[in-house]
Amino acid sequence: EMKNYAIDRHQIEADKVSIIPNFVDVEFQSSEDPPVRDHRTVCYVGRLVPEKNVGALVDAVAGVDAKLLILGDGPERKNLEARAERNGSNVHFLGTIPFPDVSRHLHSSNLFVLPSLWEGQPKALMEAMAAGTAVIGADSPGIRDLITNGENGVLCRTSAESIRESIVALLNNDDFRTRLAKNGREYIQHNFSLNHVVEKEIEL
Repeated sequence: EMKNYAIDRHQIEADKVSIIPNFVDVEFQSSEDPPVRDHRTVCYVGRLVPEKNVGALVDAVAGVDAKLLILGDGPERKNLEARAERNGSNVHFLGTIPFPDVSRHLHSSNLFVLPSLWEGQPKALMEAMAAGTAVIGADSPGIRDLITNGENGVLCRTSAESIRESIVALLNNDDFRTRLAKNGREYIQHNFSLNHVVEKEIEL
């Protein structure tokens, strides 16, 4: 979508624009032993700013048998903490933590959710997929470029109701969740490994 915008905005010939994607350290995210997933744990990683739409995610888990881990910090944190308390949502704000700990939480969560209104190319989403975690993403620019709905993840609307429906559906369907997680990991391995990105840069 960014490529198309650049072409339209600046009247650039399409064949003069190449995309070199973010890469993911797939080997770092791999595990010799299958991870032990925390029962009904949902994870979000990212800044706490309005465009990330984390408030809708906090609302989405209200009344749901799920624990939401929020990894990251930002100006919206106090508002989100108050919102979670008002809703009775089971939310744990972990703040900014070292990357190995982020990876550990990705490997131990049942789901990763990215509810943003827009993204560039979301590294956190790609890392969650690389970790073999089933993902839910808003049908927003940047996110829908990575997720094929029902194949390697689930796309939902940006509303709390739609996010909640997707969370409940995946938490209650182990087979579907496992298949999405497997497909998501393979998709990242094949398209966004460091070796693949280096090859694209050399080719360019």
